[in-house]
Amino acid sequence: MFILLIPRTSSSDILELTTAQTRTLLNVADGATANSSDATLLARANHTGTQTASTISDFDTEVANNTAVAANTAKVTNATHTGDVTGATALTIANGVVDSDKLSTTLDFGSIV
Repeated sequence: MFILLIPRTSSSDILELTTAQTRTLLNVADGATANSSDATLLARANHTGTQTASTISDFDTEVANNTAVAANTAKVTNATHTGDVTGATALTIANGVVDSDKLSTTLDFGSIV
């Protein structure tokens, strides 16, 4: 129970408030943490859930600095292929090389024209 002095007209009366009423006045949620430091409450490691990339100030910079991302971004061609499939960037399948045996060993597609 909390006690709040509220002036009424020309005199001051004492008004007793419940915990719930006090929280409502102070706009503090029921069960709010009051026993951790601001550093603990604000530390990213203590948060769970997801956050969209657009809300992270250095997201693009950190992605660009990631060596695995940079290596994949640098790939602009496929390995050079020979045989039935040829090419380096755009791949080409030779005419007449794809048949039902190459497509599946369990399904019967008949002849492919």
